[in-house]
Amino acid sequence: VQYVSAKALVNQAKLVAQQQQQSPDPAQNEFAQLLRFAVSEGDVRNCPSKCGKKVTIRRKLTNVPDVVSIGLIWDTDRPSLQYVNQVLQTIGTELNLRNLFDCSSVDSPNLSLRLQGVVCYYGKHYSTFFFHSKMKKWTYFDDAHVKELDSQWSSVTEKCLRGHYQPLLLLYGTEESQPMSTET
Repeated sequence: VQYVSAKALVNQAKLVAQQQQQSPDPAQNEFAQLLRFAVSEGDVRNCPSKCGKKVTIRRKLTNVPDVVSIGLIWDTDRPSLQYVNQVLQTIGTELNLRNLFDCSSVDSPNLSLRLQGVVCYYGKHYSTFFFHSKMKKWTYFDDAHVKELDSQWSSVTEKCLRGHYQPLLLLYGTEESQPMSTET
C-alpha cells in the first residue's frame, strides 16, 4: 500500500491548477504525478554521505505489479462535503506507474493500471465500489445491499458525495490479470 495524505493530494492539485491557471481536473493533472508529489511532500532526508544537503527520497519500481493500492490518510473522520469533493476530484481512473515511480529497471511497455475498486468510510461503517470488467459497470456494496451503477466514475463520486463517503483505499489493476489459484 502506498499511503498519501488526502490534504497533500488536494494541495498538490491546487498548486498544479494555479500553475496552469485552471481548476483541478484529473484529466489535466495526471493522477500519478499528483500522487508522486503529494507522497514526497515533506519526504526529505539528510544526505547519507553527510555533505549537509537535503535529498528527496525516490521510490523505485522493480517489477510490474498486477495490483497497486493507494491508501488515503484523512486528517478527520468527519470532513466537510467540500473537502470530500476536492479529494474525489483529484482521483484519476488511470494510474501510469512511470509517473509515480522510477521505472528505469522495469522492462515493460505498459505500466498503466485502471481504477478497479474503492473502499469508503462513513460513521464507523465501510462500503465499497468495484468495477465489473465484464459488465463494464461500477457496483456498490454496502453489507447485504448491492447496487449496479453505470460505467462512469462520476456516478461513483456522486454516490460518495450523497452518502458523505470518504475514499480510504484505491485499488488499481491491470485488465489482463488472471485470478490466482487458491489451491495449495
